[in-house]
Amino acid sequence: PYELRDAGKREALTFGNRLFFGHRHSGYQQSPLGAQLARTGWSWGSAAADFDFDGFADVYIANGHETKASVEDYEPEFWLHDIYVGKSQENALAHQYFQEKFRATRGRGHSYGGYERNRFFLNEGGTNFVEVGYLFGLAMQEDSRNVAAADLTGDGKLDLIVTTFEVHPKIRQTIRIFENRLADVGAAVTLRLNSSKHWGQVGRLQNTATIQAFALPLGEGYRTQMEPVTRIGLGTNREIPIHLQIGGLTTNISPHGHKPVTIP
Repeated sequence: PYELRDAGKREALTFGNRLFFGHRHSGYQQSPLGAQLARTGWSWGSAAADFDFDGFADVYIANGHETKASVEDYEPEFWLHDIYVGKSQENALAHQYFQEKFRATRGRGHSYGGYERNRFFLNEGGTNFVEVGYLFGLAMQEDSRNVAAADLTGDGKLDLIVTTFEVHPKIRQTIRIFENRLADVGAAVTLRLNSSKHWGQVGRLQNTATIQAFALPLGEGYRTQMEPVTRIGLGTNREIPIHLQIGGLTTNISPHGHKPVTIP
């Protein structure tokens, strides 16, 4: 992108990460809200889940490609210039150029999409995202890959599982677990699905106070798949019973605390 407009369309050429919203009849579409998540780094896995159970899904994003000894980063130079040097055909001059360039950058410990912290966006009522990764202790600087959200402690709240793939000071892979210790969380319904027929469907929870729609995806993120459990935040609404509809299944449920309701 360029600051000044001209006869071309360079200001509209590139874009960061995309956030698509599902619509019942028109499929997935982008909205202005997605622009707040566009510039989040070199992103891999993500988890969209309601961590504070206010009824709106929050987003955690794993970032970083290769963090090495130096904060000098070769990635911008590659995408802005060097990618246009190489062609599909063999070229001795281009080969020599890249050998010298890599010795001067990567060979000296320059990073490539490095030192990019993970991001955690709280959804403020479906109208705004607030990035709180550093405040919540989730802004890891290690190059991360996979993200999963699950209740690992049995308290009903969603914890985070994150994997890393690091190349400096040595190559290693790790798994990090972050416990959700948020004290002020809303009510939620936990559904455990015993049948695969429900996956991929859209469900709805309803009582006299609210209607909450939700989806049951088969997969969740980069090399990641969740357990057959979904949690729907209800905010301050704790009224029961709740009318549940998933596909052709219609029933009333009366959840107690964070104990899951089994759906056959």
